[in-house]
Amino acid sequence: MAEMEVDRLLAIVAKPQNTDHVKGAACHEIFCMMWSNMVLSLENQNLVYERGGIEIIAALSTDGHSDFARNRAFNTLGTMAFDNNRNSLELINNATLSQSISIALTSPQTAPYVRERAAYVVNNMAMCQNPKPPMLVNFYLPLMIKTLFSEFSDSATGACVVRFLHKISDDSSTHSRLVEYRVTEPLSR
Repeated sequence: MAEMEVDRLLAIVAKPQNTDHVKGAACHEIFCMMWSNMVLSLENQNLVYERGGIEIIAALSTDGHSDFARNRAFNTLGTMAFDNNRNSLELINNATLSQSISIALTSPQTAPYVRERAAYVVNNMAMCQNPKPPMLVNFYLPLMIKTLFSEFSDSATGACVVRFLHKISDDSSTHSRLVEYRVTEPLSR
């Protein structure tokens, strides 16, 4: 039954004729399937992964879609990364997602609530096992630090970045990178 529902919802997100509002609403339904009564369903999370959901939803997170749709896409993808090493690695190395997150975090035109959800995805990516993957350290770490000190970044996004830095600092091999970027002060607050 869950398989059919995941397939149905992903088809709605993938259908070009559907509006961003409809696609975003379907994303939220997928999110609700993964979080049931505040308990993460790894079974449903795996279903979304197996049906190619990461790429389908990542496409909705790209610049050009509505703020509502991008917000829902990032929120759902952040849940995909939560407590699942395989999904985190898949998300970290997804080219579509890395581009959309980069734009969301660096563009002054990004709505604050969309920027915060993009940072939330990266924060959850950092839950992956050590050693942290090269893409997380070499691409996302500098991007998140740039976001932390950006003049247009908001406090909610900044909080996500600090949580990300705490997680990534658990890997001893990344500690020297954090020192290079001189971000130890925000970590100690």
